[in-house]
Amino acid sequence: MRLHTDRQLFKDAINFASRPATDGGLGISPLFIEKDYWVSRSLKLMAEHDKDGRAVFKGGTSLSKAYGIGARFSEDIDVAISDAWTLSGNQLKNLIRKTARNMTEGLDEIPIPGKTSKGSHYYKAYYHYPQIMESLAATSINPGQILVEINSFANPYPSGQRVIQSFLTTFLQQSGNEQLIEEYDMQPFVIHVLDKRRTLTEKLVSLIRCSLADEHHS
Repeated sequence: MRLHTDRQLFKDAINFASRPATDGGLGISPLFIEKDYWVSRSLKLMAEHDKDGRAVFKGGTSLSKAYGIGARFSEDIDVAISDAWTLSGNQLKNLIRKTARNMTEGLDEIPIPGKTSKGSHYYKAYYHYPQIMESLAATSINPGQILVEINSFANPYPSGQRVIQSFLTTFLQQSGNEQLIEEYDMQPFVIHVLDKRRTLTEKLVSLIRCSLADEHHS
């Protein structure tokens, strides 16, 4: 994905895509469209470099991106390593760091004491992307920032392959601009994703735990 290399075209595409659906757009905030582009880019880079199929996209963002469930605009890219038990400690650590490095190619890390973590089984780091859309008001996301989390604690099973794409790709398809999709490498791509039933179950369990914790402290 290279549309961001032409800053003016990138900005124009985002503005057109953010128009109301009645005007031919997607009716989505420009900030969300821009962040989704960078999240999708990181996922595409991960898929392209994941030759062994060990990296599995999971979490709440995967529900909206891969299954169309909900409308989640998140900075969090949650990834799990499958069959981690078959790797030595050093192999696992190197795989996790290599995966993170591939996903964040061209981005600058934002060191955050107390939040950044780079262990042998768990990786968490924030990255800055070159934001071009202005933040004129408070928003539910952190513009210009994405979070990459990779862990090997639980085997991501069951999982399967899903085709995903960015909001901008959807807009370019709908507006008859397929040539830009080809020119800037923005085609839909296949990625390994945790089964939606597993993700939804994990979310439900998390909500129950939070509810029980609140009752205990009340």
